[in-house]
Amino acid sequence: MDPFLILLTLTLIILAQNAVRIVGKSQINQSIWNLYLRYSNDQQILKLRNLKAESYDVYKQRSNTSAQDEYAKWTKLNRKYDQLQTEIKAVSDQVSQQQQAIEKYLGLAISVTTTLPLWLFRFKYRKQPLFYFPKDTFPSYLEWILSFPSVPQGSIGIMFWILLLNKFVSNLEFIVKTFSTKVEKPVPIVKVEDLSPK
Repeated sequence: MDPFLILLTLTLIILAQNAVRIVGKSQINQSIWNLYLRYSNDQQILKLRNLKAESYDVYKQRSNTSAQDEYAKWTKLNRKYDQLQTEIKAVSDQVSQQQQAIEKYLGLAISVTTTLPLWLFRFKYRKQPLFYFPKDTFPSYLEWILSFPSVPQGSIGIMFWILLLNKFVSNLEFIVKTFSTKVEKPVPIVKVEDLSPK
């Protein structure tokens, strides 16, 4: 494989891996689950949606009905509302179990797609130099470190490239967080002499 293509692919994989780390798996899982809830044709989810809509309608009717003037109607609506809440809880528990299963598989898929390619690249291209630098640019011990573990001295291998990219992304994240954080204005210091009566 062409070294430039390896560099580009590794860069994209590491950027994706760090994006997942920065955003968080739980946030990604929640976003995908919300999309699934919105566009799913699953019977349990549709049933839950209908029960919640019906419960809201009964709640509005009950709220608009006077408990003193129309006691029978209010009691009937209250019983229906309680029954709907019980059904919603039962269906919500089933949907929650479904959500946990989906989040488990999503977490596994995210881990596999961001970790496995790096391991495969490390194994397959560990002896292939990605690029060379001019001879005697660095001292020999530094050239050995840059080429560690198994590429020829005077070149940069995949392991060091991954290390550099991860360090670059973490430093970039630090800089962005530092400059995007709002700093409060300092409170002026008041001297005791200024507070004393004159």
